[in-house]
Amino acid sequence: MLRMGKKRISIILLSLLLLSILLFLIDIKTAKADGPIYIRADGSVDPPTGIIRRDGDVYTLTQDTSSNTSGIIVQRNNILLNGSHHYLTGTYATNCYGLLLSSVSNVTIKNLIVDHFYIAMLLISSSNNTIADNIFTNNLEGIYLSYYSCNNTILRNSVSETFGDGVLLEQSFDNTIASNSFENNGASVSLFSSNNNSISHNTVVDSIFYGIWLGDSYYNIIVNNNVVAAGDFGFRGDNAHNNTICDNNATNNGVGMWLNLCSNNKIFHNNFVNNANQTQIFQLSTNEWDHGYPSGGNYWSNYNGTDIYHGQYQNLTGGDGIGDMPYDIAGDLSDKYPLMNVSIPLFGDVNGDDFVNAKDAVLLGMAFETNPSDPNWNPYADLNGDGFVNAKDAVILGTYFDKHREY
Repeated sequence: MLRMGKKRISIILLSLLLLSILLFLIDIKTAKADGPIYIRADGSVDPPTGIIRRDGDVYTLTQDTSSNTSGIIVQRNNILLNGSHHYLTGTYATNCYGLLLSSVSNVTIKNLIVDHFYIAMLLISSSNNTIADNIFTNNLEGIYLSYYSCNNTILRNSVSETFGDGVLLEQSFDNTIASNSFENNGASVSLFSSNNNSISHNTVVDSIFYGIWLGDSYYNIIVNNNVVAAGDFGFRGDNAHNNTICDNNATNNGVGMWLNLCSNNKIFHNNFVNNANQTQIFQLSTNEWDHGYPSGGNYWSNYNGTDIYHGQYQNLTGGDGIGDMPYDIAGDLSDKYPLMNVSIPLFGDVNGDDFVNAKDAVLLGMAFETNPSDPNWNPYADLNGDGFVNAKDAVILGTYFDKHREY
């Protein structure tokens, strides 16, 4: 019995010793993952924790990271980082980034879940990168492009519960933000001093402050976005000029569209539905609120006009789907051709003339097999909003060929 007791005690002690060693090794492994993980310019992973597996220029996350991680810093061009749906988790520590790309190009990051960081993803002077199919949630700031980050694509990501901006572009140009979902963010899409960007096919729900904001930004295309229930503003512009804002929905927001010191923007075929205030316009904001006749202007849910007449001057008997009287916006500003019914985008109308015909086919052909990093890219030719112009878009154009917008 004594021998059996000693043997049992020895087994227990040995088991405890092995367990202690195992826990020590796990602790070492976790500690190595707590600092930044680098993908170095020479392709190496530093430190070599095993959390990221390399196969040539493809890097794959093999497990969730600890809640103390300082994120991943990418210093190598021309790579793919596949998160394999693993979590990259931080602690909200100041200046702690989930992903940091500085002066790199042609990097694709996909299938990551990034949460609890000061900034979920920061790009500095980085171009021709693709951020696709990721989940960014519970971060202080979401995706931040700064200092001449150009020709990047932000595609099909989910961005939610962000304290600040879901996506922020600062001094960044020619980027594409398409087919993303934004929900319960402080603000969802913000452009500051950023020109020639495309924001399309995004769903923006329950922003605390605003859905889409343009500040000191020019020549951007804002098309086919659905902005719902923003506490303050669905769309907001401050000193924003020469932008095109069309085929968007602004529904149940505090203000559908708020403009200050904005001019020469083209605003048409949008649906302003049940906003507490459809518009608020301030200093020197003179813009085009319609697309001429017979294309028309915007749909306003509180428009009470009739549709008895048609024609450029609405003086010929017979309705045409356009209100007989202008919709008053503010002061002497008006939508001259308010739509009587909700505007439905005319898919395939690449050149925006309200007809789908050979002209559109030619433009789609010129942009065929391109993405936003290509100089021939045309965001209007990306009919399904997937970030590529290809056979899928050609099929859509063929389906709507010879059709025109109904008025």
